[in-house]
Amino acid sequence: MLEDLTHESFEPHVGSGFAISVDGHEDVLTLTEVAARKPVPGFDRAPFSLTFTGARSDALFNSQLLDMQHAELGTLSIMISPLGRNEDGTFRYEAVFG
Repeated sequence: MLEDLTHESFEPHVGSGFAISVDGHEDVLTLTEVAARKPVPGFDRAPFSLTFTGARSDALFNSQLLDMQHAELGTLSIMISPLGRNEDGTFRYEAVFG
């Protein structure tokens, strides 16, 4: 299923939450940006990235594959990487699809 998703699949969900649970730490990552990337010759799907903001300032999730629960998209296993902190202390994350 994940391999069938494109940036257009995620665009309607900007501003919505993706619930995660890692080692007893729960958070909701809000999808804040969907960005199309330059096409790569020989690949069927155009690359894109997703940017998320967590709700917690006390838990940083390192680069890892997370099961993310979304009300409309269901459960998706997405590899995220931290980008840094926001001004309010919460963390930003990115997922890149090739």
